[in-house]
Order: sequence, then C-alpha cells, then structure tokens
Amino acid sequence: LEPHLSKSSLVRHGWMYATTHIIRDNQTALAWLEHIEPLVPGDSEAERMRLGQAWWRLGQRMSDASYATRGKQILAAAANSELPARELALIAEYEGNLAEADTWYRRVLEDRPEDFAAMNNLAMVLLRSEGDLNEAHRLIARALELRPSIAAFWDTRALVERAQDQFEQATASIKRAIVLEPDNPEWQIALVETLVEAGDLEAALRALGELELLLRELPPGTQALATRIEAARAKVVN
Repeated sequence: LEPHLSKSSLVRHGWMYATTHIIRDNQTALAWLEHIEPLVPGDSEAERMRLGQAWWRLGQRMSDASYATRGKQILAAAANSELPARELALIAEYEGNLAEADTWYRRVLEDRPEDFAAMNNLAMVLLRSEGDLNEAHRLIARALELRPSIAAFWDTRALVERAQDQFEQATASIKRAIVLEPDNPEWQIALVETLVEAGDLEAALRALGELELLLRELPPGTQALATRIEAARAKVVN
C-alpha cells in the first residue's frame, strides 16, 4: 500500500479505516495515523473529515483527550459544508457539550434547511439543555412533516410535549410511534412514563401490562431499559 498512499484517496481511506477498525495495538494505530496525516490533501474536505474522525476515535479508544481534540480541530477546519459540521455536532452531543452541539446542528441547517435528522437532533439538544421548548416543538413538527414514518421523531415530539406539560398531545404522539413500531419496547415504556406523568395511573397500569406481554416475546433488553421499567412499575403499583 505504501507506494500508493500519496496517489490514491481510496488507499488513504483504507489506511485511515484500518487505524480505528482493524489495528488493535494503540501505538501501531497511532504511528499509522501520524504517517498518513501529511499525505492527506488540504483541499479534500472528504478526506480531511475522515482524518478528523480517525483522530477523534483513536483519542476515545486511548482515553487521550489530546488526540480527540486534534480530531475535532481537523473537522472544524474542514467544516465548509454540512458533513463535517454534522460530525462535530454528533461528537459534541456524545461528549455532553450541548452548547457546542447546538451550534453545529444549526450550522448543518444553514446549509440544509430541510435536514430532518438535524431538526430532530437539535430539538433533543434544546430539550436536554432546557432551551427553548417552543423552538424544539417547531423543529420536530417540521421534521415530522418531512418524515412522518420515523417512529423516533414521534418519540422526540412526545418528550418535548411532556416537558411542556402537554400530556394529552404527548400521549397521542408516543402512540403514533407505537403504531409505526409496535414491537419496540422503548416506545411502550415511554407511553407508561407519559401516562404516569399525566397522573393517569389506571391507563399507565394497562400500558405496563401490555409492555410486559410484549417483553415475554422479545430477547432481553438493555439494563437502561430494565431500569426504566422498574422505575415506572414502582410508580404505577405504589
């Protein structure tokens, strides 16, 4: 591969992919990434984005903030379109930096005003950061106009409506998610939680029973889901 690194973007892509997905030894992966960086053209946004992603992922794997920061700096320098901006938004959200995620999702929407995924994600960032709930609702409402068949968007809408104390609307929204994905326990437990918050414990108990019937037919879920179910059960039963 070495003779082709300076000539082929495909070979460079494979090299960068190997550093984070194939090579298990951290020092070897680091050496490979340091070797490839000067060969990545400065005017190739796609390659610079891959390079930034590789540095960030390696930093996460090695628990080294300096490498992760290096990756974000490369991405930020390449953020002349929505692709690097989206990656930076996702990274910021993953790291819990909601203010930075807000900035980058808005950057995505500047380039692609009808980007329904960015609308949904920005609505969630606003919700988690206790931002403007009316803006969050407008964003997710527009995302649903564009993609009404995505169950997760209805869940986002329900979460925003719960935060606005609009429990009737939130119940209707999460039920739409259940209609779209009836075998997804995430939506079923969200319905139970919504009904508990609304104070309708009788309906919550019925929804909990339906959830438990569903869970008997599914593989074991995550610990996070189990914790949510136990917390909801405690509120309904007690």
